[in-house]
Amino acid sequence: MRILKNMVVVLGIVYPEIEIYLDDYFLSLQNQSYREFDVWIFSDGLSKDILDFYKTKYEALNINIEILNDKYTPAKIREIAILKVKKDYQYLIFSDTDDYYSNNRIEKSIQALEIYDFCYNNMIVINNEGKKIRDSTYFENKNNPLLVNNYSLLLNKNFCGLSNTAINLKKIKIDFLKIPSEITAVDWWIYSLILIKGYTGCFLEDVFTYYRQHSLNTIGGLNHVSEKQIIKGINVKKEHYGLLLRYCPSEYSEVIGEENEKIRVLDKKLKNNKCLEQYIDNINNTNKEYMWWEYII
Repeated sequence: MRILKNMVVVLGIVYPEIEIYLDDYFLSLQNQSYREFDVWIFSDGLSKDILDFYKTKYEALNINIEILNDKYTPAKIREIAILKVKKDYQYLIFSDTDDYYSNNRIEKSIQALEIYDFCYNNMIVINNEGKKIRDSTYFENKNNPLLVNNYSLLLNKNFCGLSNTAINLKKIKIDFLKIPSEITAVDWWIYSLILIKGYTGCFLEDVFTYYRQHSLNTIGGLNHVSEKQIIKGINVKKEHYGLLLRYCPSEYSEVIGEENEKIRVLDKKLKNNKCLEQYIDNINNTNKEYMWWEYII
């Protein structure tokens, strides 16, 4: 496989709280089997001096730094970053800078993107110190699709995150992507729009994101959810469906509207503390593992 140099970009966002994880992140990029890529880092509050230190430390990587001096929402930052790199590269590898990656991630992603419009890869769940929480992968027993070719697959859950996906910018005309500044689940929004537009992706089972669980990153989905996660999940789904209906009318608007109504009914029901407690118990007692937001049903 021969690709023109620097047709590949790894995109990451940094902020002060994740500085302690940056060595794991950059080291995993430095150890990639495919080497001809650029790294673009957009900083939301992490100083240039700190980032220059890592740029020097990992000088084998072609690291580019963009300091965002204005105050933007996390969603707006990601839109700015995507639009910044879209014209200069063919392959966009999304990354979270508190995670790290198997050394075949970029190579296998490019191979998949020669055929498909986007891809998503497997994940191994790790704790704050970078140690495995369990032997099984994140998607084990979750029945995630090998081929992603219909929006219905993402209608009430998400499995395409900004740490385990990549897109072919020559196939996906990303100009349609307008990310509402107030949205929480940016990844779910992006891949919902991509599927609504009719693009197709695939699953890379032998490629791994080491998905770190810590206080800023835990949204549930292993086999236990909390009251806080339920409330957040309901708010995320109400927001997601409402914004899709407002900004992205499509052939799926009717089913999106139905999901939106279900969530609003559920939200009203769970205002009752006893109903909320029973709902949480029912989810946790099933011993089922959920994908992102799937436990809000």
